[in-house]
Amino acid sequence: MLEKKTIIIDNREIEYLERRNNGPMILFLPGISGTHNAWTRVIDKLEKRFSIISISLPPYSKGNDLMSLPKLVKKFLDALNIDKAILVGHSLGGLIAIRMSAMFPERIQKMVIVSSPLPDIEKRNLIKNIVPRFTNIKNIDKLTRYYGNHENLINNLARFLDYSQDSEKKMNKEEWNKLVCCIIDVVNHPWVEDIGKISSSVLIIYGDEDRALVFFGGTELYSKFKDVIILKIGGDHRLPRNKSSELALIINGFICGL
Repeated sequence: MLEKKTIIIDNREIEYLERRNNGPMILFLPGISGTHNAWTRVIDKLEKRFSIISISLPPYSKGNDLMSLPKLVKKFLDALNIDKAILVGHSLGGLIAIRMSAMFPERIQKMVIVSSPLPDIEKRNLIKNIVPRFTNIKNIDKLTRYYGNHENLINNLARFLDYSQDSEKKMNKEEWNKLVCCIIDVVNHPWVEDIGKISSSVLIIYGDEDRALVFFGGTELYSKFKDVIILKIGGDHRLPRNKSSELALIINGFICGL
């Protein structure tokens, strides 16, 4: 049974779920709007065989970004006396896993990346087609003023990214700010440099109907890893929720070398 816990890291309270046994340790990382509950459907099918930790991360911002969040996760592992872990990340969580593996390779046993965009820096399809000159505008309020009505803009982008299946659910301004900061960082980050530093085995899984990846050019760098398995399965950006049984089976086989 997973137990909900909290820990203080850098004066911030971090919530997480934990269940330890004699199996390999898996650390689950959520996407940009996810919490420690984001992976529960997959975890339900794996927790008897593996030690499990699923973490909530602080809201994405200039202070909690691709540079600082991997360091936070490393400090989290330190605090829990975990020397090595298998990282499993969805969307932004997968990107944090990549950054952490590049920064602290000795702490990573294997890595599973699910629905995470890795665009070639020269091919910014989302930026060119949806939000021109996106990367040149750093101020979020200035960006929304430049492109007109804030509500229409964020909801159009939310639908484009498959942010919500339910038409009634809207992206609020806080969520929009997180998404904008994250997209700017993802598009501008030198991913090839990070990938070149990773020596652990990597499994990459993405959905064949994931518009966030297709229009983002998000699968262009998948083949650059030294030791990688790439799987395209049926589904969209929400694989941990909608394809939990299939994901659990694939993850189990990858970790156990089946």
